[in-house]
Amino acid sequence: MDFLNGVLSDDQVDDYYEILGCNELSNTEQILTEYRIKAKQIHPDKNKTESGLKANAEFAKLQKAKEVLTNPKLRKEYNFWKSSGLSISFELWKSMQAQTKTTMHWAHKVKYNPMLESTGENKDCHQTSSTFSENTPSEEILKQFRNYKI
Repeated sequence: MDFLNGVLSDDQVDDYYEILGCNELSNTEQILTEYRIKAKQIHPDKNKTESGLKANAEFAKLQKAKEVLTNPKLRKEYNFWKSSGLSISFELWKSMQAQTKTTMHWAHKVKYNPMLESTGENKDCHQTSSTFSENTPSEEILKQFRNYKI
């Protein structure tokens, strides 16, 4: 019944990468840095403007995101769950993992963009290669070089 309630509920599923402000390509060091920055901003003791319960809930989500994404095994499972497109929470999916693992074997979607945008073609690179091919020594010069005449 919990599964059915989890699927039918309209609760928004938390994206741990979004909570921390990073993406799937971030390494553990980047995740920890983002965690420290966010923790200073939303820590319940530092942030007196929000209600106590809301601040505690936000900080708990932040801690859970850090816990999952800094553990290599949990992070791999989280990425697998995230790519599945299921509308249930990661915790619910994890609790049912033994039953669902055999039914979740289809292709893994990769849908993230690189951090840096391409600046287009590098014209200097093309000019260098064409200039190099035009200035290659002829067979006669190579022959003289090999015979120690140059």
